[in-house]
Amino acid sequence: MKKLFELQTNLTNYTYPLTKIVVSILIILFSIFRKSLFVISSKPLNFFITLFCFAAGLASILCIYISIPELFYVWKNKKAKQERVEFITTTPFNLERVINLVKENDIIEFEIKSTGGIIKVGSSSDCKVGDSVFFDKRFYIEKNEFLTAEEFEASLLQYGTDGKINVIAIDGVKAEKW
Repeated sequence: MKKLFELQTNLTNYTYPLTKIVVSILIILFSIFRKSLFVISSKPLNFFITLFCFAAGLASILCIYISIPELFYVWKNKKAKQERVEFITTTPFNLERVINLVKENDIIEFEIKSTGGIIKVGSSSDCKVGDSVFFDKRFYIEKNEFLTAEEFEASLLQYGTDGKINVIAIDGVKAEKW
């Protein structure tokens, strides 16, 4: 609740501030038109509901007042992120090589540059403590997991152009060193 009334300058998505604005507008409209929606005959209860609607309306106005600058920060952060991505050096890798490295290694991560920004792809596995045998291997592209290499390969193709993929780093090591 505390973050609701604090200006958040690190947002990169419009969803949160826009949701706050829409919900706040709905609360204000409800507070204004509540007497036409339902009637309360008890004067003490009507007083407390009026008082509550007044407080909720003021809080909603404050929330809108905070959310509008957050929209500008989202725009600024998205623009800055896009500019940072444009100046990152990459090494073009053959798409087949990336797929083979992911298939051969139980745990590996590639940072690749795409039109949408920096994407993390790779494979991960699990092992028991003190054991070097890996099991339960999964392939991933960002937050999407794939059980088979074929599904992973089909999804990875969209990030390549002309059979090449722009790799920034492999397991945290700059790709130019590979």
